[in-house]
Amino acid sequence: FEGRAAPMTAQGATGRTHAGVIVPNGIADRLENVFGRRPKWKGFWGKDIYPYVFAITYQPKRIKLYASLFQQRDFIQRAYGSSWTSMIDEMKHGNYGTAIIKLARFPKEGMWDIVRSNLDPKYRDDILKWYTRTDEIIAGRPGINPREMVRAGLSTIDVTLMPADMDNLARVAAQATGKRLDKKMLRAIGEFESMMRRGLFEGVYPTAMRMDIINNIAPMFVRMFPGLTDQQLNGMIARAANIRYSTIPASQSVIQKPWLRETLKLFFFSLGESEGLIRQATKSIRGPDAKYWRKSMLGTYLSMVATADVIHYATTGKHMPVDRFIPVDFDP
Repeated sequence: FEGRAAPMTAQGATGRTHAGVIVPNGIADRLENVFGRRPKWKGFWGKDIYPYVFAITYQPKRIKLYASLFQQRDFIQRAYGSSWTSMIDEMKHGNYGTAIIKLARFPKEGMWDIVRSNLDPKYRDDILKWYTRTDEIIAGRPGINPREMVRAGLSTIDVTLMPADMDNLARVAAQATGKRLDKKMLRAIGEFESMMRRGLFEGVYPTAMRMDIINNIAPMFVRMFPGLTDQQLNGMIARAANIRYSTIPASQSVIQKPWLRETLKLFFFSLGESEGLIRQATKSIRGPDAKYWRKSMLGTYLSMVATADVIHYATTGKHMPVDRFIPVDFDP
């Protein structure tokens, strides 16, 4: 692996490339995935057409993201399911009172805080600052803290969901389609998207993950792996949170070919969500944290059943029939 050209002195007098480093192919692919340049798609006239193709294919995703509250509802549901997961874990260890308390925390620390973070800029700033602090999450384990988790790979944004040049997207789309947009229209679209983006990626994502890490993921992993060091646990907690909330960075993805990642991003609403769901299923079968993911799947199922029953009771005045608790139909 060979790095980019960089100054070799403090004054920057020279601009040589650092000597190449020989690493295994797997590590080289990850380094290239993280630090390498995006592959170019050459058109017939020799110009990179990827930005234009992405701008056009991104429009349906863009509408779904910023003209609805789908992602906000989705993350509230994920956090709700995680509360059930933690309740199951506590009940398994005989802590029935703690199990009830953890589930009861959700309306305030889950739903309300997520909604607030989507609307309140000051609260969003406080949430983001939490990830830079060393607040003790587990009593007696000061090394398990948000700052160290970030250093271990914790991510609070889905890098496959939105382009890096989001603010220029409307302009690129206009160039690609040959249509010119009024400056006021462009400004209004940009401001609206910026508002929704900040609420979602600087509020909803980090708030839901913070609640889940403090109340559910960190306590469960510490209980499952009492012999691991704080550094090891930080890494496992970070990876579990990334997979659960679809914020898998390029360095942790199983898709390590840059050209393949960039291509798949055109066909999936979120490559991170698709990968996260598949890895949750496979990890529940085998792996060091398989128990956590099995409990996670059970907790998600119970949360969905509970939600469905509440909706059914509110609309019909009766509880949902037991046969509807099973999401699979069997022919007689």
